[in-house]
Amino acid sequence: MGKGTGETGATDLWSFALRMWEQRDVPAAAIALQDRWSLSVCLLLGALWLERRGGPVDGELAARLVERAVLRDREWILPLRRLRREASQRPEWSDWKRHLQKAELEAERLLLSELESLIAGTGLSNGDPGPGWLEQVLPRDRSEEMEALLEVLRGAARQCG
Repeated sequence: MGKGTGETGATDLWSFALRMWEQRDVPAAAIALQDRWSLSVCLLLGALWLERRGGPVDGELAARLVERAVLRDREWILPLRRLRREASQRPEWSDWKRHLQKAELEAERLLLSELESLIAGTGLSNGDPGPGWLEQVLPRDRSEEMEALLEVLRGAARQCG
């Protein structure tokens, strides 16, 4: 996830993701979770958004969200990220790096839109905010370091309106 603007047509999940990204320590925590444990930042943000919306946790929906995020990360986002990071090492590729950053951000926006569409397709209604969605999309075995980084995201989600 990168810095972006809430352009026209931004979804509620996209707007939430942008607000999250502006919160102190969120980018560093999210990138650490992504790089150290291969967690999908978009999936984490989607789960936190669902927790803010409330409603019952649906294990089947959570599994579909994980499946979609893993697929899109593998097919779209990770290849762009690898290229962008490689371009960062080569000053003569600075223009290409900027294009790759935009493409990576757009891929993340599209994934968030797909996740939101999957959620909307279930008829899941809003309810009292509550935990559970994030737990459904995380690995069962988590280190203290991972938990600390996740708490940064949880805290920021509580602050997002």
